[in-house]
Amino acid sequence: MERLILLLIALFFGNLSASSQIILQEDFENGWPADFLLVNVDGLTPDDPDLVGLADSAWSVRYISQAGFNSTTAFSVSWYVNDAGPSDDWMILPAITVDNNTVLSWTGMAITSSGNFRDRYQVAISTAGTDIADFEENPLLFDVGSLGEEITPQDRSVNLSDAGYTGQTVHIAFRNFTAPYDPNLPVGPGNGGNELMIDNIRIEANVVGLATINPQDIQMQLSPNPATATTLVGFQLKEASEVTMTLADATGRIIRELSNEYRSSGFQEIEVDLSGLATGNYLIRLQTDQFLTSTRLQKI
Repeated sequence: MERLILLLIALFFGNLSASSQIILQEDFENGWPADFLLVNVDGLTPDDPDLVGLADSAWSVRYISQAGFNSTTAFSVSWYVNDAGPSDDWMILPAITVDNNTVLSWTGMAITSSGNFRDRYQVAISTAGTDIADFEENPLLFDVGSLGEEITPQDRSVNLSDAGYTGQTVHIAFRNFTAPYDPNLPVGPGNGGNELMIDNIRIEANVVGLATINPQDIQMQLSPNPATATTLVGFQLKEASEVTMTLADATGRIIRELSNEYRSSGFQEIEVDLSGLATGNYLIRLQTDQFLTSTRLQKI
């Protein structure tokens, strides 16, 4: 997609220094990657006539516009003719070798207008080949759970080194695994699915970690967002610290330093001037002595 998403360092992202190495990065802006393998285990036909082609391909590339998110993504469907299911569609990444402190990150979102029918997905790993049985030999890296993914973009990550795979060559797979709608159960999350998007897949090695944080402790917020001329960045500091705030473009390149100063504890605000910026998606990064985190900004 148009922007590069970095995750909260609470999930092991750290200082993006020159020592880190990007092993794999995919935003689907150039279509489907030739080295990504698709496996359609369920073989079911989507209920939406416009999506019947996914009965063969399992995943496709599709432009998504929801919850302020506008981008080309990997896309999967779980709502089938006659409410058949469950969905069982795999997107398998090419083999990579896990180095020290290697982090897999991605953005996920359930595509549904009602807030119900949210797709469930899992992230699996194989140390052998790309057969489904190879992935079943190892514990899941991630499972969003039976209620499904959120209906707003969720930046997620898994540390492959901490999972015990350092030095091994592995395949990673995203699996849409959503139970079908059951009319005997209440309507709501966990009863049936609709559509799922995955984007900004990134595997990075030698990531230097900072302290673990609770996102609620930071209370980082942008107002307004989307924004036209200026936006106000608010955040909470539990203790006094040096604060560096930067603005990055869609490629992750830092284009402006917004703040570099010592600040006392408590709630902080920094006004960001957006003049001279093209419309599009950006990333505001905040680093203190204790943590590094980031949030998306849309310029309109």
